Amino acid sequence: LACFYPHPASLPAERLRDWIIPAIAATMFLALVTVVVLRLAPKRPYLLVGWLWFLGMLVPVIGLIPVGNQAWADRYAYLYLVGVYLMFAWTLARLVHRHPALRPAVICAVAALLAGFLLLTWRQVGVWRNNQTLNEHALAVTRDNYVARTNWGIALRALGRHTKAIAQYEEALRIKPD
Repeated sequence: LACFYPHPASLPAERLRDWIIPAIAATMFLALVTVVVLRLAPKRPYLLVGWLWFLGMLVPVIGLIPVGNQAWADRYAYLYLVGVYLMFAWTLARLVHRHPALRPAVICAVAALLAGFLLLTWRQVGVWRNNQTLNEHALAVTRDNYVARTNWGIALRALGRHTKAIAQYEEALRIKPD
């Protein structure tokens, strides 16, 4: 997760080719899951409800309708992931209903999953500690992030590290000369 992902349209044209295959793969995956969910919907309507929630809430945060220069805003992941959680929870409830002996194993597995999410959340919150950690992390998990480079330069300048700040500004200009 990063605080900012540059929108491909804001990058020079030669960098756009890096986005084509992932965009096609993501579209094919969404189409495949949609077909599977539609086929299962008569017997498992909760899958359709969860999937429609996911798709509906995904649209405003993935940059199809640009709001600012970011490609997507994963800080709003909790909105669209509610649909996935619904699908998951109802699937587990159905499994436990049909096979009551699995209830303790399901409870343990869900507890372990939640503990894992808690640890990941703790780690991610630490990324937002200050401008240094936030921008270093954004640069580590994104490419061609001229905004993070600029912000990191600002943070370095505030710390009096002018040479390193200039290097960040120059890299931002190399990525997005305008």
